[in-house]
Amino acid sequence: MADKKYLELVREAIPGFKDSNFIDEPSPKNTAPCLILSNIALFQIDEDANVVVVPADHYIPDIGIFAAQINDALNFADSKFIITSGIKPNMPHTGYGCCIELEKTLHSKIEFNNIYNAIKPESIDYALMEKVKEVKMFKAGFRWNDVGAWPSVYELISAFFYFS
Repeated sequence: MADKKYLELVREAIPGFKDSNFIDEPSPKNTAPCLILSNIALFQIDEDANVVVVPADHYIPDIGIFAAQINDALNFADSKFIITSGIKPNMPHTGYGCCIELEKTLHSKIEFNNIYNAIKPESIDYALMEKVKEVKMFKAGFRWNDVGAWPSVYELISAFFYFS
């Protein structure tokens, strides 16, 4: 899933995927609407599929540990739970915490885009994770950084370069 203006770049970055596996987001709406749209498309192909959400703006240096824990989570996800990784924060942060109508309009791109564009932009934290009961968490054994803010970028740069 990518914003229309970035879709071609995403296709180039992931060679070998079928064109039908790429979805152009009608308009940027944050993670919740994007994930709803992705799930609708995926479940049209395989209603028993598991979904792994890996945002592009996160930095995870411990790839081996991450992959092993995601594999374990996928095995447990067959129990119809949402699985999330628990990462101990290293500082306080205030930035952390429709679907049926969209599915009905899959046949009409214009109607679909109109409904999607009317959706309130919302993060997955607020739209779903704070409301569902079928959630399980595993303690992340990997390091993680959400590079979506300038302090995080500074932290990563500082780790790689020495500034005097």
